[in-house]
Amino acid sequence: MRRFSPLEYNMFIIEANRLGRRMKILAKAPDQPYVDECFDGFDDLAETLWAIGTVLKFLGDTPNAYINPEAIEALRDVVQVATSIEKSDWAAEVLKSDSLFDS
Repeated sequence: MRRFSPLEYNMFIIEANRLGRRMKILAKAPDQPYVDECFDGFDDLAETLWAIGTVLKFLGDTPNAYINPEAIEALRDVVQVATSIEKSDWAAEVLKSDSLFDS
């Protein structure tokens, strides 16, 4: 497992927060698709993504703080799930109305 550069670390925080916002928009959409039996919903995923961004920002601002590569990989898995949801046809259609980001 490799370590993040400072730029990659901050980009990961930005991506987690961006996806958190996008999942919150999807949570308000009608006719949400089935994801899988372990999926707790778009609201919970949004909260998890925002928590990831917040904790990583806090750790990044704390002198001598350390997060091990295994923990980063576990967080990356959550972000990858959100990314795959965002790329689905259903999500792309719903997110067209998101004025903050161009899809």
